[in-house]
Amino acid sequence: MYSQAVKCLPDNEVIWNDYGVSFFRLQQYKKAKEALNKAIVLNSKYALAYRNLAVIAWQGKDDSAGRDMAEKAASLDPSDENLRYAAHAYIVLSGHQTGEEKKESLRRAAEYYRRIKNISEASQHNLSIIENSL
Repeated sequence: MYSQAVKCLPDNEVIWNDYGVSFFRLQQYKKAKEALNKAIVLNSKYALAYRNLAVIAWQGKDDSAGRDMAEKAASLDPSDENLRYAAHAYIVLSGHQTGEEKKESLRRAAEYYRRIKNISEASQHNLSIIENSL
């Protein structure tokens, strides 16, 4: 279905994003990444494509790239969902860090959580745990 849609509307970043998500669900990560990057080429301010690239990076255990993509999404569109992904990116990174580097990642996660307007109970709980650890 999406292969036909991108032929009909090849300049539509939303369709390319959705095409990438469909490849992701089929565990075709290389094709997913290619489609999402095409969405970004078409619209470099399309935050959802960056957020989806973050998920692919995490799937491939590239936590730094995941953080970078999640931060980019949050900077382009500071919606609660994008801010939550950015916070989680720093939590994931902190799991591989020690000392001051770990504390800095947790501080950054807390900063993103504090910016969420309608924070869920789970995210509030995460923020409390982080704040108590700092």
